[in-house]
Amino acid sequence: MITIAVNLAPTGHPAYSQIFPSEGRSVARARALARDAFCAWGLEGLEKTAVLVVSELVTNAVRHARGPVVRVVVDRPQEDRVRVGVIDRDPARLPELHDHGPATEFGRGLLLIDHECEQWGYMFMGPGRRPWGKKVWAQWSTQSGVTNPVRSQAPVEQEASR
Repeated sequence: MITIAVNLAPTGHPAYSQIFPSEGRSVARARALARDAFCAWGLEGLEKTAVLVVSELVTNAVRHARGPVVRVVVDRPQEDRVRVGVIDRDPARLPELHDHGPATEFGRGLLLIDHECEQWGYMFMGPGRRPWGKKVWAQWSTQSGVTNPVRSQAPVEQEASR
């Protein structure tokens, strides 16, 4: 049985969340969740970016984080913003932006996200000094044609408790 949580966000748009096994085949299912959310919001023009971002974030979580599952969250924190996040249970493994060069087969995911999105970062999940996990997220504008006008130079760390 697959459960998808759909909650009404403060912007009036539904937010979508789903838990997936921490395995490679979950990447395709996470892409479908992002595609469905962007279509429900009438933002089909931003679907390509959403699918790329969720693919990279879920792949990173599956490859590098510990734990049996990851949660994908697709929401609209503001009327003109969209955000995709992936929550895992490994707060010790933080995302790092690297340029590995053209000969490297892996390691370009965050470079793609940094290029396509206006901002990305991570936040710890759980109380203060003993977080149980982290959420790696990326967000961008719903304005068509606006790609990366105010890109962050480093991941933005935020604190969150849940």
